[in-house]
Amino acid sequence: MFGRKRPQQPQIPGSGEAVCAYCGVGCRLWAETLDNRVLRVKGVVDARANQGKICQKGAYMHRVLDTPDRLTTPKLRRDRSQPFRPVGWDEALDAVARGVRRTIEEHGPDAFAFYGSGQLDTEAWYVIAKLVKGRLGTNNSDSNSRLCMASAVAGYVTSLGSDGPRVEAMPVYTRRRGQAEA
Repeated sequence: MFGRKRPQQPQIPGSGEAVCAYCGVGCRLWAETLDNRVLRVKGVVDARANQGKICQKGAYMHRVLDTPDRLTTPKLRRDRSQPFRPVGWDEALDAVARGVRRTIEEHGPDAFAFYGSGQLDTEAWYVIAKLVKGRLGTNNSDSNSRLCMASAVAGYVTSLGSDGPRVEAMPVYTRRRGQAEA
């Protein structure tokens, strides 16, 4: 790793890179595709967060993406006794807005909460905070990073004896990617 040339990701036509959406680590993934279907997911070889490795959630992501019961369009129903019917995005978003408005009118703003992904960037969290706190009037906003990383921390302590990496054991990287300082 230090000074050695790192292997390159194989270039398979139609394949591409993404960031894993499961937890807040930010692992870079390489999705191998064929005929617009993801066949396999691997870690990106030179990714600093995961160094080509991925957990079981990322490794089996292709199974979640290609299931016969996956929704491809919004669906609504008038009440629980009726079946869901496909609708357009405008109708679906209007229904969500009406539901949020009705819940807050009937039960107050703290009856509403936002639970987001650890993969949201700073700008997205800023907009969410303005909506949730400023417009809806509640502080009930959290991300899955807290819940998701609880199992990772337990694994770190069990296997490494610490809940995070030791800073003094980590190489210091210079501006030239992949080369550690002497």
